[in-house]
Amino acid sequence: MINNNQQVINDPMLFKLYDIKSVTGDIIECIVNKQYGKGKIVFITIEEGVFVEYSDCYFNYIDNSDVKFNKDIITMYQMIEGNAIMNINDKKSIIVKKGDIYNFAGNNQFSSFDGDYKNLVSISIFGYYECIQKFFLNFFKDDKIVNDYYLYMKKIDGGLVYKNDLRLEKLFLELLESVKDNNNYLIKLKALEIMYHGMIHHFKYVDVKKREYDQYYIKRVYEVKNFLDDNWNKKINLQEVALLHNINKTYLKEIFKDSFDISPHKYVIKTLTLV
Repeated sequence: MINNNQQVINDPMLFKLYDIKSVTGDIIECIVNKQYGKGKIVFITIEEGVFVEYSDCYFNYIDNSDVKFNKDIITMYQMIEGNAIMNINDKKSIIVKKGDIYNFAGNNQFSSFDGDYKNLVSISIFGYYECIQKFFLNFFKDDKIVNDYYLYMKKIDGGLVYKNDLRLEKLFLELLESVKDNNNYLIKLKALEIMYHGMIHHFKYVDVKKREYDQYYIKRVYEVKNFLDDNWNKKINLQEVALLHNINKTYLKEIFKDSFDISPHKYVIKTLTLV
């Protein structure tokens, strides 16, 4: 592997979110800045500007207006545990569930998670667009597949959710095992297989229904959750809470359940039970 970690270390978004604990050869071990959450992130360099990323952490809800990559990226996630909110542009977000495979291309994608309810565990390939181009050009002597995929993803605002792709799920599982075994050769091979398969077959998932919402309402739902956390011992009228936070009650219930896998009513009951 190439011992070149400078691109990811110098990326202002990553440097803001993570505190680097150690750099050993091609492995960058980080923890989440306590301002934003907690947990660990490991970047494994497989090529200059291309990484496998293993995450076991959670983030508090973060506005993505000031956390953008310094240049366009391509990334493919396998959600192993937890749910995540993926910002696909400045206005829209996609909710990604456990078991989903999520792809993104662009510069303003960031994941914000519900820190109080579920931890997020994921395995992903993360790389700067120009570096993945070079990677494919060196390996396959052709980067057309990368260029076509990137242009398409940008056209659809960068976000795509894969459902029931058994081949990809198997490859991600093999990648995870390779990371746990510190098998550098297999890590690189499986990452390349995942990128190639995802870029070739993405068209099959274009019409998959995405849990896509306006970020304004995502923020309102998180405000409601915080309100419920702070007022669990009071009589709560959901209609009044919805009006207070400027969101339709039905829409609030839909996004809340999608985000946290539980209805607002059951969440309050669960909170009461835990106290």
